[in-house]
Amino acid sequence: MCLLSILSVSTLLSLIIQDCIPPLNGLPSTYILFPPILFTYGALSLRFVHMLALAAFTGFFTDLSAFQVVSGTIEIGIGWSIVAYSMLGTLMQYIRDKILLREFWWPHSLLSAMCTFSLLSLHYVVIALHRDGISFNVNVLWRVCVPTVTSCLLFPVIGIPFTLLETILLPRKLG
Repeated sequence: MCLLSILSVSTLLSLIIQDCIPPLNGLPSTYILFPPILFTYGALSLRFVHMLALAAFTGFFTDLSAFQVVSGTIEIGIGWSIVAYSMLGTLMQYIRDKILLREFWWPHSLLSAMCTFSLLSLHYVVIALHRDGISFNVNVLWRVCVPTVTSCLLFPVIGIPFTLLETILLPRKLG
């Protein structure tokens, strides 16, 4: 429960911080997404019930931050990210249980990138279906791929302090 509370507060703070960070230089309107990174860490560390609570919390606030109304029509409603985070978290829980991820660090980064890519792709598809339809161009590719790569690279930077915090607050019992 303690780790869930810490991750929830960190998610709220990360939404504020990511809005304060300017777009990456030289790249057309690209940005860094922190909530998928934090959620990935939580999905791999928490029990299933707590992961679902984190998925609902993270998805709700992600949807609130991405909520937009264009010409009187809601493009991304509240609830899409909750479903996406829940499905991705369930997949990560399954992977965590089948493959012992504690011995390696790189699968965590790849799962963080998968989470970011899935969420951004879902948001794009939902918006595109409300507008003219799906059309791929270079700008869409940059807006999906750059945050995906940065989440893969930032996961160790964000995950290591949380791992240290978890070992201090919640020592694992042997045996």
